[in-house]
Amino acid sequence: MIILTNTSSDTITINDLALELQPGDSINMLSNYTKDDILNSNDIESIYNSGSISFSLHNSSVTLYQVIKSLIGLTEQEHEGLDTLTHSLSEKSFFTTEKNSDEDVVKIVYYNDSSLALKLRDEEIIRNIDGDVERIVVKQYDYSGNVYKTETQNLNRNIDGVVESIESITT
Repeated sequence: MIILTNTSSDTITINDLALELQPGDSINMLSNYTKDDILNSNDIESIYNSGSISFSLHNSSVTLYQVIKSLIGLTEQEHEGLDTLTHSLSEKSFFTTEKNSDEDVVKIVYYNDSSLALKLRDEEIIRNIDGDVERIVVKQYDYSGNVYKTETQNLNRNIDGVVESIESITT
């Protein structure tokens, strides 16, 4: 039994499941939706990341990742390989940017809404002396504002400065 609970003080809507929950309301997801409905939802992740919903599985509090794993048995490595572009495009977020003195973007911070109170993730863009990007550090935050995961992307350039490969390390 997977229970989704609205933990916010506002009504939440998961459009692609045609689900609306009042504050404090819960729903047994498997009694109302198929596994595919839940797994194919593009709206659940952004609402979960905003801290507006929580999940419980067999009366224990669980993360969205644990819900997904219970539905299809994904390993963390398999989960990391899922189509992140789909998630990024469906994410309803607001962002701010920081620029250096040369007007190059050096940081992008994504928030769950226009209040800019809850960070979803930030991307620090590290540049060399010529202004070329050398490294991008992406930090993902949980709904409490703590760093959940960090990904460091090192750009490898050839002698002409063209990016030949990108090494990614997740911690």
